[in-house]
Amino acid sequence: MLHNLLLFLAFLSLSDLSIKRFFYNRTAPKASLELTQEEFLTKSENIDRSWMLERIEKDLSAYPKLSRQFLYTFLGKHNVILFTIRDGKLTCTPDDPGEVRFDALKSGIENILACTQLPDVDFLITRDDHFDTENFQGDLPPIFVFAKNKNAKGLILFPDFSCFATRTASYAFSSHIYPTILKTDKVWKKKKNQAIWRGGTSGMNTDWQRAPRMELCKLSQEYPKLIDAKFSFFTQLDPSIKPQVPMGNFLTPTDQLAYKYLICLDGNTCTYPGLHWRLLANSVVLKHESDNIQWFYDALTPFEHYIPIKNDCANLVAMLSWAEANDPQAEKIAQNATDFAKENLSTAAIYLYVKCLLEQYAKKFS
Repeated sequence: MLHNLLLFLAFLSLSDLSIKRFFYNRTAPKASLELTQEEFLTKSENIDRSWMLERIEKDLSAYPKLSRQFLYTFLGKHNVILFTIRDGKLTCTPDDPGEVRFDALKSGIENILACTQLPDVDFLITRDDHFDTENFQGDLPPIFVFAKNKNAKGLILFPDFSCFATRTASYAFSSHIYPTILKTDKVWKKKKNQAIWRGGTSGMNTDWQRAPRMELCKLSQEYPKLIDAKFSFFTQLDPSIKPQVPMGNFLTPTDQLAYKYLICLDGNTCTYPGLHWRLLANSVVLKHESDNIQWFYDALTPFEHYIPIKNDCANLVAMLSWAEANDPQAEKIAQNATDFAKENLSTAAIYLYVKCLLEQYAKKFS
């Protein structure tokens, strides 16, 4: 009774925008069942979960003890949704918010429940790309996030929505692209000896001219045979700036498989699912140094799974020159990345991570 009353009161406190989304925006498609129970059990048996448990322990260490009442106080605030599991059934508050990413999450968790048992538990997931802890006042709630600053106090990493979406109208890079990449010809020797990058102007609000993505595009203008980097969509900046921004043609992930070197730079935060699909591509990923992390970043090793580059791309040309001069080693890095992604970022591995996380998280409630 108290549980239902608290949920009702919290729902009434939702913003007008959230209420409008709740009632009117219900067009997002649902994901289909990804794995059967037997498939999950068979595939998950051989997955290394040690790195998963280490990441989970780090995130949960900020929360010695939790209470459901504490969670409920954050409903209607900070753009979060409450996910509740009881006896194998999932409910959300507010339910069906009409955002593609959360519809994907909801159906994805329902798919996990169809594959394996999950504990009775309540957890909050933010609608936003990241959660600002620097300006937060009071006790920080155990909010599940798709990405965070590695130095942030608290916050619990959770696989992003693209890990669960099988098809969407709004997100072209959702998980339907992964089986497509796996089926596409990715022979190393057939790839172009050039680095490729396409993306948006997101995350460039402060000092946009020196933003990493802008620095990358400047290098492309200076070394056009070595680097093909352009913006494919303009967003989050004053329209008057657009003439100064190097724009180019849009390229899908499968288009970019033709290149040996794939550059991965953050936008507002981690570029999910940008790193995920690049690791599958049998190309060398050049990832810039960043404090932003996702749930699987701890399991990646520089020069084994990717080549690290400085945040401002200052050593990008040098790293590309090294890769060209050491083609066998570069090919090995590409193969390591693909092997890693196939094993640790598969649907079974993602489901296993969620299962391990929720089991450990549930133990925190008194």
